[in-house]
Amino acid sequence: MASDSVRKLIESCKLIMELVKPQKVVLQNRPYAEFLLTGILIDVGEDGLRAKDLAEKTSLSAPSLSRLLNKLEDDQTIERFHQRGNRKEVYVRLTEKRVDDLQSAQNLVFSMLENVAGIMGNEDVLTLAELLLKLHSALQSVLSECPDLKNPFMGIGSKTDE
Repeated sequence: MASDSVRKLIESCKLIMELVKPQKVVLQNRPYAEFLLTGILIDVGEDGLRAKDLAEKTSLSAPSLSRLLNKLEDDQTIERFHQRGNRKEVYVRLTEKRVDDLQSAQNLVFSMLENVAGIMGNEDVLTLAELLLKLHSALQSVLSECPDLKNPFMGIGSKTDE
C-alpha cells in the first residue's frame, strides 16, 4: 500500500501532466512515438541519425519505425538522406519547417514557465527544480538496482507494444 506522501506525489504529477501534456503542445495531438522520435531528432540537428540507431533509441521494431517514418515524411516532418560515400545507410533528420515549429513551441512553453515562475516566486521554483532532480536521481537508482524491473515509463512504443 502506498504511503500518503507517495499518493500525493502521484496525484500532483498526474494533475501537472494533464495541464501541460508537452507532446500535445509540440506536436498538435500526435502520438507519443512521434513526440519521442522528434525529440531525438531535434537533438542531433542537421547531421541526422541513422534509421537503425533511431529504432534502437525509440525501442520501435523496424516495421513500426518504417511506418512511422513514412507517415512523417508524407507530413513533411522528416526527410531521409544518405551520407556521401555511403549509399547503404539511411539517415533521418527533421525538416527545416518542423525545426521552426518546434522552436516556436519551445518559446511558448518557456514563456508559460516564466509566468508560472512569476506566480510561484524564484525561490520556490528553484526548490521545485532541486526536488525534481532528486526524484530523477532516486528513480534512476531504483531502476538500476532492479534489473528485472522494466522501466515503466518506456512501455509506449516498445517492440512488444505493436
